[in-house]
Amino acid sequence: MAKSPFLARIKRDVLAIVAAIPEGRLVTFAAIGTHLDVAPRHAAYILAMLDGPEREALPWQRAVAADGVVDRPAQRERLAAE
Repeated sequence: MAKSPFLARIKRDVLAIVAAIPEGRLVTFAAIGTHLDVAPRHAAYILAMLDGPEREALPWQRAVAADGVVDRPAQRERLAAE
């Protein structure tokens, strides 16, 4: 996915932030974007494009839109399982 050094750095940093979110807590794409000085949509895109092994290893379900709405069934299921 990361074809540029900039995108590779953002992906690395987004994955590190999401991996550090404790169980039972959420973070917004806006908060991730602010922390990394990138647009929130970049964080959302990176998480949306995770491959199978990354999706299983990372608690991606803990990252939500600024309004807190969880509209993806898989995300809702994973959060409920926590």
